[in-house]
Amino acid sequence: MNAHRLSRVVALAAAIFAAGCAQPPESAFRTEATSRIAAAEPVGNDARGEACFAQRAAIPALDLPVVAARDVFCGGWTQPAARIVQLRGGTDAAQLDMLAAGGLWRGSIEQRVICGTAQATLLPGGQAARLLACTRRQGGWPHLALVVAGAEGPVVADGLPTVAPILESLALGTAATQGGAQPRSAILEIAARRLAAESFGADDIGRFERLMAAGRELNQLENFAAAEDAYRAALALQQRVLGSDDPNTASALMHLALNLSNQGRAREAELLFARAAGFAALAADAASMPRLRHYRGLAALNAGDPTAAAMEL
Repeated sequence: MNAHRLSRVVALAAAIFAAGCAQPPESAFRTEATSRIAAAEPVGNDARGEACFAQRAAIPALDLPVVAARDVFCGGWTQPAARIVQLRGGTDAAQLDMLAAGGLWRGSIEQRVICGTAQATLLPGGQAARLLACTRRQGGWPHLALVVAGAEGPVVADGLPTVAPILESLALGTAATQGGAQPRSAILEIAARRLAAESFGADDIGRFERLMAAGRELNQLENFAAAEDAYRAALALQQRVLGSDDPNTASALMHLALNLSNQGRAREAELLFARAAGFAALAADAASMPRLRHYRGLAALNAGDPTAAAMEL
């Protein structure tokens, strides 16, 4: 690990330690986001009032010619909260159905999310659209995808439910209203509420991902107590949004369990492993089950039971 990376991990670990299981201070998360905002175009606020900015993105290889692609960043998250791609081609119902059901675009977003069957809807102004309710593979966070009959060709987009107002405005080529107050299609309003759009935003996912990354790095440094704090904070954030019985909490649970095992707290670790085992098969992350077996094997080694470890590893 280089000196710069080590100093960042130590600083974040200190923030986590000082706050117990609370979230680290905002300043720990915003340096990269601030520099990104300086070079981007304001596109309004999301449903939570977080400021969002768009910038040009790399042109993806899709089934239809790509006219332009943009990434949208909201709050302090350094990953795109939404992606919008303008295509050239027909906008009849068959074309929208094809884009929503399969092809290169659907395949590309399915690497990051799992989506259900597309629903036909109309956006404000009467434009035909297809809506997909999705779940992010990492963390199990709700997600939306949209195919729209734009004025110059199809528009494909995906993002967090809180960014639905901006997805609509950019797909339709209209200006977003501050606070996300512009008219929205009924089905998007329903979907956003059903997917708990108001309960989390880009900052929450950014904190979760950074806490999980800090936990991994602290684990590699064998600072297991600080890693425990990071994973506890990540789990608490995830449970607040998704609920304590959501299968997608399995990853944070098993990471926390392993770091308890690394500290010799085998009984506590096994309780969390058992809870994760009830969730792992249903989690959006397909690696949950093999990861659980691997971590249980490592825990067995920590407990001095190589026979049990061999059964898992």
